[in-house]
Amino acid sequence: GAWGVRLAFPQLPAWPPDWAVIAALATALGTGVLFGVLPARRAARLDAVQALSKR
Repeated sequence: GAWGVRLAFPQLPAWPPDWAVIAALATALGTGVLFGVLPARRAARLDAVQALSKR
């Protein structure tokens, strides 16, 4: 990856800028929270007996 490129070509900047790392982490965190909370909220509204019954 970037580590190998950095060793082979020390003059080539192989590291992403700080803003790109922060944006990627924020996007991943936001997506994970959004798509984790939405189904959990929907499941929390169901009656427990109905949710666990076989159809």
